[in-house]
Amino acid sequence: MRFNGEFRFWLGGVLFVLITGLAMFDLSGIVVSPDEASTQVFAEQYALNKSFSYPLKARPVAEELQGIFGPRSTVMGNGELLPVGFLGWPGLVGIVWQVFGRVGGWFFGPILVVLGLAGLRRLLLYRVSASPFAIELAVFWLMWHPAVLLYSSRPFMPNLGFISLVAIGLWGMSRADSPMGVGRRFGFGVLGGVAGGLALAV
Repeated sequence: MRFNGEFRFWLGGVLFVLITGLAMFDLSGIVVSPDEASTQVFAEQYALNKSFSYPLKARPVAEELQGIFGPRSTVMGNGELLPVGFLGWPGLVGIVWQVFGRVGGWFFGPILVVLGLAGLRRLLLYRVSASPFAIELAVFWLMWHPAVLLYSSRPFMPNLGFISLVAIGLWGMSRADSPMGVGRRFGFGVLGGVAGGLALAV
């Protein structure tokens, strides 16, 4: 029964990544938030040049960036745009973009959401004295909630990425406190610490 639950979750996770990731190909030209625009531009800049600064080359901002930026996500100095707020997310996405290309950057968000849901599911199954069926149903409902689908199809938004890293961190730290071998406890502790640190950086 537990295997069937695992199988159903990961099958749903694969479908979730495909649906939300492929939606990005149709929505890639649409920007719905200044934070999303900032992440997309600066993640690409970091992937290409390993720098967050965006030189404007003495061209008007509206012409250079086609009017996609909002004033709250950037500051300008010495002829360059610099990101403000959520600095860790464009850096993290930029590293993934650099290693796996643009498509990797698009799919990174949905994959991280599935991993976060997996961490939340395991945390609830191990730590909450409730019906496993009720927990599986709750996680399934959360995965396919319209808000989760919407934000996952916008992988340059930092919201779900932050929440997913928190969930992974909590699961890792929770497992590190469980009775098991020292090596496994250390590994889960490292996982929880890294995920929690990345969440703070975002």
